[in-house]
Amino acid sequence: MKVSIVKLSKLTNPECLGFLKHVSLITNKVGTDVLKVTNQSNVLSSNLGNLELALAKEKSSAHTQTLNDLDRERDVLISAFIKWLDVMQFFPDTATAAKATQLSHFLDGFGANIAKQTQLAESTILSNIVKGFRDDATRKGYLADLNGTAWIDAIDKANANFIASSAERVSSSSDDSKVLPFSKVRQTAIEAYYELISMLESRYKTAAEDKQPVQAYENCISELNELIKQTNASAEVSHARKASTTTTTEQPKA
Repeated sequence: MKVSIVKLSKLTNPECLGFLKHVSLITNKVGTDVLKVTNQSNVLSSNLGNLELALAKEKSSAHTQTLNDLDRERDVLISAFIKWLDVMQFFPDTATAAKATQLSHFLDGFGANIAKQTQLAESTILSNIVKGFRDDATRKGYLADLNGTAWIDAIDKANANFIASSAERVSSSSDDSKVLPFSKVRQTAIEAYYELISMLESRYKTAAEDKQPVQAYENCISELNELIKQTNASAEVSHARKASTTTTTEQPKA
């Protein structure tokens, strides 16, 4: 009785971590002391912690990209709003143009190049701008007359999204300068997995040859094979879906 081959190369990083954690759970449930693979199991378990740290670091990097995207969104909005008010100052109706001029002067008070300020400074500035347009009856009325209320709503939403994402990034971040890349930790963990499986099969064979109880080994290997069956099936579906998406989105060459 042998452990089936798992298609680890087709697993994403989270899937790989999930699979190895399940392997550890199964062997621990049966009993690593009964299976006589405690040392190998401990090595795999210690690698799981490193994998989780590495995956957290990857997610942190992805979060940073999201944060930068949100920052660019609010940069575009405030810059476009300023330009829109500049254009509205040349509106044919002089009363409308005068209102746009007063609103533009209000924005001038926040300094030039708002979008080029530090992220923290820009967050504060945009919050004050939104407050200034909403809390002041005159400015609020002028903006409504210009049909520009949607600008402030959009700026407020983009800034709020950035602030919320930034807070989440800070709360979930840690000093990960010493955390190794997932690819490197993954290889070490996979090697620990194969060492565990090799020892498990060896112990099972020895027990069978010595006429010793093998039920624990058979139970463990059966559970592992069921896990591997499900993992391989899921990996194939995911792989096929990605291949289909790639083929569909490819454009014909000219």
